[in-house]
Amino acid sequence: MKHVYDPSELQVTGAIPMNRYCGILLLLFVFAETVAASDPRACVAIEDAAARLACYDAAFERAPVAAAGAATTEFGMNDRLRREKDGGSPKDTEPAEISASVATASRNPQGYYTLELDNGQRWYVSESAPAQAFRQGDVVTIRRAALGSYLLTRSRGGESLRAKRIG
Repeated sequence: MKHVYDPSELQVTGAIPMNRYCGILLLLFVFAETVAASDPRACVAIEDAAARLACYDAAFERAPVAAAGAATTEFGMNDRLRREKDGGSPKDTEPAEISASVATASRNPQGYYTLELDNGQRWYVSESAPAQAFRQGDVVTIRRAALGSYLLTRSRGGESLRAKRIG
């Protein structure tokens, strides 16, 4: 006599049938994704570790992997190194200093000037200067200083002031 497997014959107390377990797990995953779409803080309430992890994964996208390419090879290069890499000499691309006359000068209430030069460049003087320090027609010399900054000096005398090109 052949015995045929009948699931009703198995009587294990306290056991959850596999299909019911899978169904509950599936519902938890669906619930986790639904909760994550509304509020990621709700993932804390999920007791099942796998479902909670799925909730957090759905709530927060994974960070994109950075492509190793030009960004990696140029990391840490300053302007001089970039110009040398591209074949240009640093002396050819930027002069050590320029001189130009002030076309317009405006002073803000804090004492900082914005200068428009006759060559079209606009410079912001980032150190306060006395009133009437810059007037239309003044000749200024701008030279490169340490750490990529610039110093601006009037030809009629006075101290050098830090400046930043804004246009």
